[in-house]
Amino acid sequence: MRNVLIAGQHSFIGTAVERRLAAFPGEYAATSLNMHGEDWKSFDFSPFDCVVHVAGIAHVSPKPEMRPLYEAVNRDLAVACARRARVEGRK
Repeated sequence: MRNVLIAGQHSFIGTAVERRLAAFPGEYAATSLNMHGEDWKSFDFSPFDCVVHVAGIAHVSPKPEMRPLYEAVNRDLAVACARRARVEGRK
């Protein structure tokens, strides 16, 4: 059985991935991780075979002052999660 960590609890894509993996109960076990705040940084990634990062902001505002937030969530958070997974030897 493959253990999958879904980084992006309650996200649209995360819940869809979780539902799809649940269709194969003997093959996959999925766990969702809340990426809000800093708690995810101390979460143990080691029991998982892979990490699927799906956290993000989907509805982009045309306001220029919102750009730093979108970049922080949609780019920087994804990179930080990938680096963390790599350090712990996850795919």
